[in-house]
Amino acid sequence: MITSDKLKVYEDDTMLSMEYKWFSPAAIFMIFFSVIWFAFLAFWYGMAAGTGAPWIFFVFPLIHVSVGVWILYYSLCLLFNKTKIINNELMNVIHYPIPWFKGNKKFETQDFQQLYVKQKVSKGKNNTEKYTYAIRAKLKDGKDIEVASIGGLESQDAQRIEEYLEQYLGIDNMPVKGEFGHNPKLKGSAHPRRLRKASLPPEMSSIYGLETNEDIYFQGNLLQS
Repeated sequence: MITSDKLKVYEDDTMLSMEYKWFSPAAIFMIFFSVIWFAFLAFWYGMAAGTGAPWIFFVFPLIHVSVGVWILYYSLCLLFNKTKIINNELMNVIHYPIPWFKGNKKFETQDFQQLYVKQKVSKGKNNTEKYTYAIRAKLKDGKDIEVASIGGLESQDAQRIEEYLEQYLGIDNMPVKGEFGHNPKLKGSAHPRRLRKASLPPEMSSIYGLETNEDIYFQGNLLQS
């Protein structure tokens, strides 16, 4: 058995089973937020009913009710849910104890040609970026399908799941266009030499301004002459 804080892996000669815990501290904040959200809506509807307000006052907030229900549902999933991926003759992907809206899935693994991790980037408040990860499969017939989309899945655990599945299924790990972590590019347009300089401690970065055959001193010691 292989374990981490969120991922547990069990393997024997007949089966590979992985269990991933969705839990994220953000779920606690989201539940608190949804309680305040519904308290405001209760106040709104109570005031509208008490004053005999027109029907529009009851219809207009329905979109806010829908948003509140989604926030509460997703936060409860993040708080309690786990996903189990079981491989024997078939691959079963099961989300529990709260049913996930995408449902559970079952796959014929002999149809898999390649597995990979896909990163999705979405914009949040104040233009911040939010990253989510899913396990996807390229099929032998050319189709590309989602195998598992797991709430709170972190990039390193997504890659571990991909690796375990490929090893168990005997799939050679080959690069896929759009795969997370494949052929990473340097951030921005900085030259590699500048990136190396930026990663050095301040007392060593001065070596990039030296002339040929110039002495190099570090912490009082002569390194080169």
